[in-house]
Amino acid sequence: MRWHEGVGTPYRLPDGTILFNSMIFDITEIVSTARLYEEASELAKIGSWELDLHSQEAETDTMYWSPMVKKILEVNDGLYSA
Repeated sequence: MRWHEGVGTPYRLPDGTILFNSMIFDITEIVSTARLYEEASELAKIGSWELDLHSQEAETDTMYWSPMVKKILEVNDGLYSA
């Protein structure tokens, strides 16, 4: 698939004919780079989870999940037990 961008200006001739003075550019590489950047940015936001075993009581081990981890795992907000 190729992406193109065009710009032009119409001109009316004395006989009523309309001509366009235009330029069309192949922007496939620009679009591909932008999509790659968006994917890389999304991957960079993968997120994190934390579980502090040293300060947690054995009965209340609670794990923190970042919003991106919750989105990836498709779970609701809140704290989740380990």
